[in-house]
Order: sequence, then C-alpha cells, then structure tokens
Amino acid sequence: MLKSFFKKLVRDRIFRIFLILLLVFSLIKTFSDNPKPEYPKPPIAADQINEKHVLSYFFYWYDLPKGYHDDYLVDHPIDKNASYENPDWFKNELLDMEEAGIDTALAVYWTKNESFSQVGLKNMVKAREILISEGKSPPKIALFLDTNAFGKLPKNKRNFLTDNGRQHFFSYIEDFYNEVPSEHRATIEGKPIIWLFGNYQELLVDQTAIDFVYSNFEKKFRVRPYIVRESTWNYARKMKLFGSYVDYQMPIKTDNYYGWGGAFLGTVDVGGVVVVGPGYDTRHIPDRLNEKFVEREDGSFYEKNLKKAIKTNKSLLAVETWNEFHEGSDIAHSQEYGKKYIEITKKYVDQFRKK
Repeated sequence: MLKSFFKKLVRDRIFRIFLILLLVFSLIKTFSDNPKPEYPKPPIAADQINEKHVLSYFFYWYDLPKGYHDDYLVDHPIDKNASYENPDWFKNELLDMEEAGIDTALAVYWTKNESFSQVGLKNMVKAREILISEGKSPPKIALFLDTNAFGKLPKNKRNFLTDNGRQHFFSYIEDFYNEVPSEHRATIEGKPIIWLFGNYQELLVDQTAIDFVYSNFEKKFRVRPYIVRESTWNYARKMKLFGSYVDYQMPIKTDNYYGWGGAFLGTVDVGGVVVVGPGYDTRHIPDRLNEKFVEREDGSFYEKNLKKAIKTNKSLLAVETWNEFHEGSDIAHSQEYGKKYIEITKKYVDQFRKK
C-alpha cells in the first residue's frame, strides 16, 4: 500500500509539473512576437525634399596618443595623433569633408555618459568656428544618436513609453544641441537634423515618444527638428512578459527614414535616403557574432555603389562612414588609402547634385 501511495504521489507531481510547463509555454506563446501581418509601409517623408544633401558619419571618439579607441583598427587615420581633445584634428577632418563635397558631419554621439562626447563636440564646434573665420565652408554639424550607448543604461531609462523615459530620451538630444550653436547646425529645409541609429537595444518606444521630442525641441530651440529614423524604428516596440515585441499595428512617423548597412551591402535604398559604403571588415574584432568582410576592390565597389545611388534620384545621400576605422568602412584620409576615397566621393557627389 505504501508503494502504491508513493507511485501515486510521483504521478501527481509529474502531472503538476506538466501543467505548470504547459501554462508557461502558453504564456510565452501569448506574449511572443506576433507574426508580421499585412501592414502599410511607413511614409517616406511628409514632403518631398527639394535640396540635394550629402551626409557622412563622423566618429570622433579617437584619442590615439592616449590609446583610446585605437584597438583593432583595420585602417588608420593619416594623423597619428588624432584626438577628440585636439581642435586641429577636427579642423583637418572638416576640411577634408568639405573637399569631398559633404554637407553634413553626422557627429556620432554617445551621450554625456561617455567622456569623449561633450569634449569632442565642443572641439568640433571650435574647429568649425576657426575655419569659418578663415573663409572656409566646412560641413555643418548634426546629431547622429548612437543607440548603442543605451545598452549601458538601466531598463527604466530605455523605456520611452513613460514620462520619465521620454524625458531621458529628449535629454540626450538636448545635451547635444546645447553644445552646437544655431549657426553650426546642419539643417534640412531649415530644420536641425536628428538622425537615429537602429533600435537594436530594444528601446520601448511609440509615436508619443517621437512627438515628445518634436514638441520639446521646438520649445527649447524655437525650431522644429527634422528627424530621420533608422528603419528598425518604423513600428512601436512594447513590453511583454519576457522582453519586448514589435507592434506592427502601430507605425511610427518622422520626417524621413533610412536603412543601415551601406558599408557592407553597398547600397541601401530605403525610405527617402540612399546609403552607400566603400567596403567593410570586422573579422579581427573580438566577440563579433557575425563577422563580415566586403572587399573594397581598389575603390570600384564604392564607385559602383555611388553610381547606383545617383540613379535612385533620391535627394538625401548618406555615406557610411567617414571614419569608422575599426570596421574598415572609412573614406577619410588614411594611412592605407591616402585621399583616394575623398576624390572618388567628390567626383560622384558632383554628379549627384547635377542629377
């Protein structure tokens, strides 16, 4: 009888465990990402853009004399003392960008939480002031908000669905433009540019967060911004029991959007922006899950992509990147290539403007 009792007890426990597991799997299924339904494409832009505009991503986190961000470089700056602490380095880079025909330096910003962000930005503005006084016409400066910086933040600061979270989101943008006087701000149709990197950190967001940025930016700076989102911001991201999910029933609208990946895909024609790149190499970077290598082909890969970009008849052209030397996607003056890619850029940018 005792043996029978224990058998029944074991069976009951197994049955209860089975029920619990069934409930857990049911909840996971309930709260998991919904399959993509048929949904409308997000709008490209509120209005067609009349002006031709060329932008490139300026990574200013380097301080080679102190060994900051000098590890795992594929390519190397021509200036062996490149540093965000040195206005002269910024002067030379901005002059080279002007030579390449680039209108806007998308300053890759990691918020105040990174030491280089504010110091480097101030020196970039200082460098531009000096160049203007010398009669030069360097590119203006715009915010490229690198959302990788948010990966270090606590979850409550990555939830832009709350009042507190929305305020944190806006504060990063406000901190940047507090350092960039209006005469140095790059604009599209008179509006300062906010360029968002991909939502790869599962930031919880919907249209209310974007609208919060629009309204508060206008209150603070007396002008409405021009927001360009990466395509991973096209739909709201909401919280679920385990993590988050994309709500494809809730599109997000901004002035424009684009797709990241021009450096390794060659050409990305998404939204109202066409993105191009010269090649890519992350084979040597530790802990990269998806190593990629795209051969530059002595510049012909880049030229081919620029030709494709011109044929799209888009008004916005983004070059990925100006100087991301870790990933080998740079077109800046380098020890490896000299000014070869600056010259290629200038040649096709001139054609882009005439199209």
